[in-house]
Amino acid sequence: MNSGRTILKMSVLLFLILAGPTVGYAGVIADVANYFKPVTGTLVAIQGDDYLINLDASTGVMVGDLLSIVTPGENLIDPDTGTLLGTLDTVKGVLKVTKVRSGFSQASPLGTISNAQKGDSVRRYQNLAAIFTVQKESDLGLYERLTLALPSLEWQGAYPAVKNTLTSSDHAIASAQLTFALTASALKVHDSSGQLLRSFATTVQTSSALSTQDFKGSASGVSSPLSTTSATSATVSWNKSNQRNQTQITYSADYPGFRTLGELSGLVVAAEVTSNNNQILVATSDGAELHIFDISNQMKLLSSVKNQQQGKIHALAWWQPGTDAPLYLAVTTSSTKSFSYNASAETIFVSSIYRFSDNQLVAVAEKIPYLLGTFDQNGDGAKETLLGQKFDLDTVFGPIRELILDNSGYAERSFDRNLPRGFPVQGSIFADLTGDGNSETIYTRRGILYIISNGKLLYESAKQMGGSLSRLTYNVNPGQADTLFTTVAFEVPQVAADIDGDGQLELIAVSANRSAFSAPGLDFGGSESWLSVIKYKNNRFVKGTLGEKLEQPIQGLAVRQGRALIVLSRKDSILNGEGQSHLLALPLTP
Repeated sequence: MNSGRTILKMSVLLFLILAGPTVGYAGVIADVANYFKPVTGTLVAIQGDDYLINLDASTGVMVGDLLSIVTPGENLIDPDTGTLLGTLDTVKGVLKVTKVRSGFSQASPLGTISNAQKGDSVRRYQNLAAIFTVQKESDLGLYERLTLALPSLEWQGAYPAVKNTLTSSDHAIASAQLTFALTASALKVHDSSGQLLRSFATTVQTSSALSTQDFKGSASGVSSPLSTTSATSATVSWNKSNQRNQTQITYSADYPGFRTLGELSGLVVAAEVTSNNNQILVATSDGAELHIFDISNQMKLLSSVKNQQQGKIHALAWWQPGTDAPLYLAVTTSSTKSFSYNASAETIFVSSIYRFSDNQLVAVAEKIPYLLGTFDQNGDGAKETLLGQKFDLDTVFGPIRELILDNSGYAERSFDRNLPRGFPVQGSIFADLTGDGNSETIYTRRGILYIISNGKLLYESAKQMGGSLSRLTYNVNPGQADTLFTTVAFEVPQVAADIDGDGQLELIAVSANRSAFSAPGLDFGGSESWLSVIKYKNNRFVKGTLGEKLEQPIQGLAVRQGRALIVLSRKDSILNGEGQSHLLALPLTP
């Protein structure tokens, strides 16, 4: 929708009765109509990019809602009957609600705003250009029902969806404020930036009696109707029943509530996200190679390099030692040292530090005998502290030193923070969750998440946290006749972010139900995983969930631009390291 676009607001609804299984969507239609119920308010103030409106939660307004700024126009009268047909209104732009307060809400522009003024009418989910995308023609009956249920939207037509994109270059698609996309499991609604506003679960497969000709001539009007061949190109959602040897099908992972941003390289066992100038960078590894993606706009692969150290990569951590310092990537790698007199071997660590420059990785320090992790201690969002941890065969996570770069590669110095015994530099963060001005120590080990402050245990979770595919099985008694193997997991670090807009940090962490079949070195990774949210409220920690449960392990987690970004990985079998991984986004709206 362009600023200043003139709208014909129709007051007459055409009622259409659709026969067939589409009746099974009645519950979905009711939910959609209730969620997108129009509300009208007034623009009361403009403060820079903050637009204040006189609508709050009591009116049904929520964070993420879209509002059109409208100037009512003249009435349009039928000269023959004298009937009021509608009004010619002018849309000045679209706002997105960012905060809901008592008595009013704050919103920011979504695109260009043309001459908005105090006193302008603001309409929730009205006068917005909307399109509908489907995977097969038989689902067009749902489109007809949506246009009747949501008459306040400006429907632009229905289009086929292929690989999460649209096949048509029609102007209506490019200018749509709302996209209603029907997948195999849900009706998903996205805004013009691609963020998911709401997902409505569907359980009935439609089989509309409408033909293509009926669709072309429907009351709603379609500018570019679906072709009869489009169903053969439709996206196929990945699930356990799909077999990879069906090469005639292109798989594109689809998860209700999450938006799939793209496929990553191979089976990702370690991932880390950071912001660098105007870039959002995702570092991933399959255990042998490093890949850097820029996801600021569309996902773009910037660099792929083979790890300089022989061994297996277990963890990645972005590091920026100062505001004006270069960006580095710390890579934790394990290797083995064999004994000539014995068939067994000892596990050692030979980690590396890479500098990220000109979209490339350059090794600056190698053969570091530590596990590496980075931390944000001052709360500015950048991880400025690099810690190295000795690998202890008995306790796994041994003494910790702070590392800095110097002319010889790297140097060590003591780290003065009081850390609990068994604290791992992977799967850990420092963050002020209680709001007392002092950061807590937070880490996950053996399926339990701990929150500790000044040596005092504040919170201990049930044994359902973590669940990473990045695991190391090693011999506790190298060089000895009696071999004893144990397995340790390198968990995904938690994220501290204010996701509800109350000025206090919440903790987002990976949770999982571990697979029943799990043995040293043979973890299928088919367990259920989800995001847990832990908040400090009324002098205690309370725990909830974010988004729905997923059937694959989460290997990366970050919060950027109001979204939770996760890396989801799937192993093909318990006997190899092959599989698929995707980057998903979940809007963080209450």
